[in-house]
Amino acid sequence: MTAAGIHRTLVIIAFYVKINKAVEANWTKETSPAQVTIKQLGDVLGLYVSCEPDWKTIVSRLNNFFIDKSELVITVTRFITIWAHNAAVIATDRNHRCWAETCKEKILDNNSELVLDVKVGEGAQPYTRWEDDHFVLYLPKMKPHPPKGYSGAIKEGIVEVFER
Repeated sequence: MTAAGIHRTLVIIAFYVKINKAVEANWTKETSPAQVTIKQLGDVLGLYVSCEPDWKTIVSRLNNFFIDKSELVITVTRFITIWAHNAAVIATDRNHRCWAETCKEKILDNNSELVLDVKVGEGAQPYTRWEDDHFVLYLPKMKPHPPKGYSGAIKEGIVEVFER
């Protein structure tokens, strides 16, 4: 192997090590904000909540938008945290009682758990869809402004997901 080939291999290894460390620190740990909020959503609904992002695919789709790859992971986990928080707020809001009932019915018809899949969308805004038996959070296909700024749009998308 040439020196250039060795260098390239080391760069690739460093890239994945950085991503794996960021995933471990910001997603995998039970005390991470994302995991805590997902558990809170499960407690509110009385259901187990499952969310296992396909990090390899997400990173490959968003890689060019982030210089700092750990920032990419942090951004994705913040979107998931915001989604889970808003879903819990909606589920406990008297004005959205129908949403909570529909949500539980659809989940219990197909699974015994709420499944949230995370994918990269095609536009600049995050959005939520119900696909067959699970929720899908579509992330913006760009480096977004701070994810918290999208909270209202995410909440609105969750509310409207069963109206389509």
